[in-house]
Parts: sequence; C-alpha cells; structure tokens
Amino acid sequence: MNEKNPFQKVQIVTSTRVKNAEAYIEFLRQQFTQNGYQVSTHWLDAQPEIALHKCKADMVVVLGGDGTILRVSHECAQCGIPILGIHQARLGFLIEINGDNFPNIFPALAQGDYWIEERTMLEAELWRDGKQIGAWLALNEAFIGRGPSVRPVHLTMHLDDTPITTYVVDGLILATPTGSTAYSLAAGGPILPPELRNIVVTPVAPHFSLERSLILSEGTKIKVTLPSSIDAVLSVDGQPSINLETEDHIIVRTSDFRTTFVRFEAKTSFYKKIIPLMGVNPITEGNGK
Repeated sequence: MNEKNPFQKVQIVTSTRVKNAEAYIEFLRQQFTQNGYQVSTHWLDAQPEIALHKCKADMVVVLGGDGTILRVSHECAQCGIPILGIHQARLGFLIEINGDNFPNIFPALAQGDYWIEERTMLEAELWRDGKQIGAWLALNEAFIGRGPSVRPVHLTMHLDDTPITTYVVDGLILATPTGSTAYSLAAGGPILPPELRNIVVTPVAPHFSLERSLILSEGTKIKVTLPSSIDAVLSVDGQPSINLETEDHIIVRTSDFRTTFVRFEAKTSFYKKIIPLMGVNPITEGNGK
C-alpha cells in the first residue's frame, strides 16, 4: 500500500435523485479503476444503510450535494471512514470537488497532497419515563419544535443539570459548527469555523424569550424538556420527525465520533466558498472592488 495514499478501496455512494447519476457513477468507476483502486458502488435509494463494515472501504466517494453527505456521514463517522465529496447538486457547502477538477485528485492522492478535516458531531438522545427510546448522531443539527400546529412550544433548557430558561418558540436548533451554516444561520445564528467543537443554540421565532444564539463550550450537556402537552417534534439532520410527549426530554452533547473529509484546498477555502454562496460579493483580487 502507498503510505502517502492509504485509500485503495473506494465505495461510491449516490442517489437516483442526482441528475445523470448512472452515467456519472460509471465515469467515476472507470476513473478510479484505471488509477488502480478497488471500487464498489451503493445506491442510497435501494439500501439506505451503506453496509461499510461489509465492504471495508478505505474511503467513501459521495456523488451529490450536502443532503447526500448528511445521509452518509453518520455511518462513515462510526466506521472511521473519510468522505470525498463530488459536487453534483444545488448546494455544496461540504464539497470542494466538481467535474472540472475531479481528474486532478489522482496525482494529488498518489503524492499525499491532501489533508483530513475533522468535523464535530452531536449525540442526541430522547428519554421518556426514565427510558431512552432513541439515539442519533448529527453532523448539522438537532431541531426541537412545533409540528403541524401553529402554536409556539414551551421548552425548558438545562445546561449541565442547571436550569437556564424556558423558551416560548417555534423551535430550538442545537447545531454543530458545520450546522451553523445551515438552518441555524437561516434563523439568525452565527457562523462558526468548522474546526471548532462548540454547540450553537439558536431559537426560532422566539415569543418574549431569549432571542440571541448561545455558543456553548465543548463538553456541555444540554437537556431540553417539554413541560406540558403540546404538539412538538424532534428531527435530527433532517431525518423524519419523531413526535414528542409531555415531560419527554432530549439530551444533546458533542460526540466522540467525527465526520472526516479528504481535502485538497487550503483551510481558508471555507470562507472563500461560503461568502459567495450567501449572496455576498467577495473582494476582487487587485482592486478591492
């Protein structure tokens, strides 16, 4: 095995929702095979679980956008397998490779001209009547808030078992630094550098409640409780919502698992990419216009 490039077994993952997926996945297969890689493919539509333990991949290549990355990240993190994203969708905050620069990755991989980026994940647990009834990993966020009802929900928050406040809101977003550029940002939250290990708590449409986002340090345990019978749900990384009941509580903390990405661009490319995607004009080289 090339010590500079330990990624000899590649699994390509995509969805039929990706435009021209079949043709592009065949192109990727040929390119990787010609460069000496063992290649397998996986369609998320047919098998939601990736079965990485069975294929023993060294690297997962995701063809799609950030939504596909989210679907893949949970299992990749638990298996310790890095992700290489190839952009073939509308949004790609987490992806730096596209069809134009894709062939350039092979000499870079062979020479070890890449780095591994680690992204913080959250663990979210749902407890009811003293029993844990669900646990999830999140690369972006956990959302606790109102379901079909138009009424705001009451959510009591404890930090490290200390009562802090009761929110009257449409919802609370508990986000990673990665998730700070997603739903939390849309709700007015701050942007955090992706290498941090903090948690961002952002209220959605607060009603006479704390309006500002809170940035919590690594290791903080957040407990959110529903004190009364209301129409509320829990959703983790956009997965199907779970209906909540009175006195349910959700515990969220930073996870020991991390999503890892194979990167080729400089670390500052995060800001170079995100500013134009937000509709803000970056500084033009040379004249500052």
